[in-house]
Amino acid sequence: MSHLLHPAANLEGDELEDPLPPEIEFDEAQQVTALDLHPCRNLLAAGLTDGRVSMQSFKIGSAKIVNDTKMHKGSCRFVAFTPSGDSLYSVANDRSIRGMDVKTEQMVYDNTRSEHRNSINCMKFVAEQTFYTGDDAGYIKMWDLRKSLIKPVHTMRDNVDQITCLEADDHSRRVFATSLDGCMTIIDVRSKKKDPIEDVIGPMKKNELTCVAVLDRGMHVTVGTSKGTIFVWKHGAWRAPRTSIKGHPEDIHCFLKASEQHILTGSADGAIRYLRILPENERSFDKLVAHHKEQDLDVDVDFGIEAMRFNFNKRWLAYISHDSCIHWADVSKLEDPDSFVCQSEPRVKGAKRVAKARKKKKGSEPEAPAEVSASVVVPWYLANGDDAVDGGGDNTANTDSIGTSGGCTG
Repeated sequence: MSHLLHPAANLEGDELEDPLPPEIEFDEAQQVTALDLHPCRNLLAAGLTDGRVSMQSFKIGSAKIVNDTKMHKGSCRFVAFTPSGDSLYSVANDRSIRGMDVKTEQMVYDNTRSEHRNSINCMKFVAEQTFYTGDDAGYIKMWDLRKSLIKPVHTMRDNVDQITCLEADDHSRRVFATSLDGCMTIIDVRSKKKDPIEDVIGPMKKNELTCVAVLDRGMHVTVGTSKGTIFVWKHGAWRAPRTSIKGHPEDIHCFLKASEQHILTGSADGAIRYLRILPENERSFDKLVAHHKEQDLDVDVDFGIEAMRFNFNKRWLAYISHDSCIHWADVSKLEDPDSFVCQSEPRVKGAKRVAKARKKKKGSEPEAPAEVSASVVVPWYLANGDDAVDGGGDNTANTDSIGTSGGCTG
């Protein structure tokens, strides 16, 4: 059973029950290993260990199977809707890549010999027919279906271990790849060179890089690690991270960008946390969004968060763990909806010029941070069930331990 903490829950841990889609359960023998949600409507795709990919529509109180297809011989590792939502693609540990038309449910892409020699672990679309894949041996391949259906445009290997996550900036000019070898690879999407890799960062000492998110219109890149530390780089200053943020008690498994300043983190302790990363002087752990537990013989066992996605209007958060279910949390009140930035939202013309003018304007007061009611702040110690400890934190230090208690560290 998943225990959800609504943002309006008080510090005593009261739980409020809100209208949500139902938990979607599959056969107990099958674990949900991949998840994505449609960019335009309430439709999800789930990949399973038996190679099936299930598409289901959902609304408050009900969910309906739209399609359930055996896509792979091996275990499905990743599913992704194209940017338009017209097609759904999936990859698996049998090295295959397959795509289905969402409307007609017909196969539109079938590459059972994908040129990968190892299990494919993740993928990222940068355009409707252009995507990247990363495998367990550190290979990254770029595919452009306009040029070839079976051969990759580029094959890169600057990592020596599993590619854990692929993410692109807002304009899909760069792709950032994290790896268990402790390195982050930066790829120039538009490069015509034989080797389009722009830079390789790391290795970060004794840290496996597990996930990445691009914030601040591409000006900052955040990376999660197996040690529970978050590294933040400023664009162009790749030699060393600008800062490191400690506080997660266990591995960080996944990130989800919530706005240009905020991310959600999914951790091995079963908690989903809402973090303000930028600006640095306002950095904080704002809320505990969900805490996933399973009851076994009257003992609560934390199950790690493996993947999470917003629905198209960011009202609900779907997430998966080490079980056969898709779980939900209400995120409609995390923040003023107007402050959320959709990942596919185009940049407003002249925004840079306006921002520059505002900065130069004399006598202008800095914008005050939004007030956060004490009833919605879930301190870091509450997530772990520890007693409150008062302490003073210095958020301006190069290495931050953030939250309401300055003494909390990872």
